Amino acid sequence: MATRFRAASVAAVLFCTLPAAAGPHGAQPRLRVAGTCESGLFNVGGAEIPTFDPLTRRAFVVNAGSATVDVLDLRDPHRPSRVASLDVVADLALRSVGAANSVDTRFGLLAVAVEADPKQDNGYIAFYSTFSLKLLGVVPAVQSPTRRPLLIVGNEVSGTTTIYEVR
Repeated sequence: MATRFRAASVAAVLFCTLPAAAGPHGAQPRLRVAGTCESGLFNVGGAEIPTFDPLTRRAFVVNAGSATVDVLDLRDPHRPSRVASLDVVADLALRSVGAANSVDTRFGLLAVAVEADPKQDNGYIAFYSTFSLKLLGVVPAVQSPTRRPLLIVGNEVSGTTTIYEVR
């Protein structure tokens, strides 16, 4: 039986992890809830933007309610579990930052867009290992690395999109 998802972020993780599930061109995908992991927060952004790392089979979800990035183990998608939370604010303690507001993964690397405090200032991009969950480095959002692959960041306050070349 197909079920509609209430959160677009859940569907985003599904399509990131199973692009072949969409079926042939023109066919509407049928979705069925495989599992749910609750943040324990309601109506405060407890689960916003997700991304999936196929190398570790973990999902990384922005939790605006607790100002963290939740790490979910999806090895068994029928029983997802939170295995850690990245406290980005504490990791960037020497900088004036707000909360994480976007995430993406590629090849074992997690990129977290972190807003500045105040929000109108330039934010940061924090890089973590999806394996060890250790902070690898921080790049101010106004500096662009000089090599490929690319990292694309939506800047909500200014309404701009910045493209970075990641080294």
